[in-house]
Amino acid sequence: MDNLLRFRDIRKEYPGVVALADINFGIRENEIHGIVGENGAGKSTLLKIIAGDIWDYSGDLIIKGEKVRFRNPHDAISAGVSVVYQELNLCPNLNVVQNLFLGRELKKNIKVDWLQMTKVTQKYLGDLNLNINLRLPLRYFSTAQQQLIEIAKATALESKIVIMDEPTSALNQLEVECLFTLLRNLKSRNVTIVFVSHRINEVLQITDRLTVLRNGKYIDTIETRNATKSQIVQLMTGHGLSTADRAKSDNQRKTEIFRVSNLSRAGAYQNINLAAHEGEIVGISGLEGSGRFELGRAIFGLLPCESGKIFLFGREVTIKKPSDAIQHGIGFISRDRKGEGIFRIFDLIKNITMILSLKERTVNNTRNAMVASRFVKNLRIVCSSVRQNISSLSGGNQQKSIVARWLAKNPRLIIMEEPTHGIDVGAKAEMFEIIRELARGGTSVVIISSELNELISECDRILVMRNGEICGEVAGLDTNEQEIMAIATGISS
Repeated sequence: MDNLLRFRDIRKEYPGVVALADINFGIRENEIHGIVGENGAGKSTLLKIIAGDIWDYSGDLIIKGEKVRFRNPHDAISAGVSVVYQELNLCPNLNVVQNLFLGRELKKNIKVDWLQMTKVTQKYLGDLNLNINLRLPLRYFSTAQQQLIEIAKATALESKIVIMDEPTSALNQLEVECLFTLLRNLKSRNVTIVFVSHRINEVLQITDRLTVLRNGKYIDTIETRNATKSQIVQLMTGHGLSTADRAKSDNQRKTEIFRVSNLSRAGAYQNINLAAHEGEIVGISGLEGSGRFELGRAIFGLLPCESGKIFLFGREVTIKKPSDAIQHGIGFISRDRKGEGIFRIFDLIKNITMILSLKERTVNNTRNAMVASRFVKNLRIVCSSVRQNISSLSGGNQQKSIVARWLAKNPRLIIMEEPTHGIDVGAKAEMFEIIRELARGGTSVVIISSELNELISECDRILVMRNGEICGEVAGLDTNEQEIMAIATGISS
């Protein structure tokens, strides 16, 4: 089968860094082609070359047998290439229709044809089973809904090559299945799809072939039907991925650190009762809209509670804002690393010591530098120095820096939303080792996640939410994804 898209001797260098080194491989016409690799492997740089965001590279990008060099994204779109980026490129103050047709509005008799654009928008959102108010600005929709709108925007371009960078990162399992149905339909209409993801199980499920990059170099291209997860991890990392055995913890004999009683907020969650013990890792699962994220944010004081009580070490506490939670030894890590996690204009020192220095009248620069250096070493954060800007680090190293921020404060309870969102398989293993180390030190950890396999492998208990209620509890070592989904969808209790 002929290659629709080919990379020939592609090389891209930055000062002191070789991002891509002589990349050579092809993507066949009418296939779903996966690209995998750890953070820093060169995936994003390669995608930006296809998308026209990077043009000063050496080598050739060949489409349909002809050399092309896109000078900007408009060139790529004109050539039939559209991209769904992991970081959403939508305008929050514009409505859904305006976002889908921004810069390419349909016209009728010189005027913008809003009726036709609305019909087209409904069609493409319908393909993703997304029924929403098209007149609302984007800011009113959840991250998952915005992700689906971004996908609809790309597919509405009717491109022959669609690049998808972590398209499932904010989606639940049902939404992922709907997306995969769309991808198969696009393939049946002779659309070639490049699927980039850290979720190896999904890559194995949806792709025809996959290419592995490591440290900016091409490693191999293999047929997905002949691949195994362990083989892919071996190619990505250069070594096998070790997993730590986890023994079932006995929390009956351990101190109860945290408990909520009848916590409620109209329209979000109701009558929530849960507890976490010393050294326990508790997972919270559920579909989009189940109330799981609202619950975690309410405990940390980011969202108000209307009724119910919160207890720490058996004593009732009042948490109305995040500073109250921090004062009581509660930490929180948002799933939105870019928007709510890192302080993009600051270096590692300020990012890691932000909470530690919160109420200090005078910043202790010497101590803060020492603290940051210690956590950079202990958590193996890859950086040139602690004075490096955090926005220049990989996603995995940014995430470890955010965890370091709370470790410096020594929390008794830490709530984590999607702690492995957008990080590679090696960084995920390191992240869970950090979480296990926290638990061994006596900290209670609550993980709110869509990654069921990770909850099962890492959590002592998993609470399942549906329609704002805890509708089931399972032991991490004694359950499976099918059982959790059955509870989350109401098939079983």
